Amino acid sequence: MTLNADLHLLAERQHGVVSRRRLGALGVGDTVVRAQIRAERWQAIGNEVVLLQNAPPNRRQLMWIAVLDAGACALGSHTSLELAGFQPFAKEAEMIHLVVPRGDKVTRLAGVQVHESRRLHPEQSVITAGLPRTATARAVLD
Repeated sequence: MTLNADLHLLAERQHGVVSRRRLGALGVGDTVVRAQIRAERWQAIGNEVVLLQNAPPNRRQLMWIAVLDAGACALGSHTSLELAGFQPFAKEAEMIHLVVPRGDKVTRLAGVQVHESRRLHPEQSVITAGLPRTATARAVLD
């Protein structure tokens, strides 16, 4: 299967992680997605996300998977600081920290620590490398 140019650019920008909804919008229907997954070229992660490879996800891909699966969210704590350019400095930095609105349901992923917040406001998120993250000041406090 040849990826169309738009999908190729999106996959490059999002490190090979794409939502099913976005695949559909780019003309890649469910039948094609299921065929690629059955052929073990791609992987389904949760109900919403497809990893366009058959190898395990790397750290950046896991960040994209967590964000695309959760919807309204932001990478927080050590992960936000990592995206801001800080060097990891604690064992907790090994996990990917995801902040979601209190009560939201997300797919539990190995390597991802989910934090619920009553004070998560998407308009306060900072976009770094295409990924939403909490502002640096909040990440330091978290």
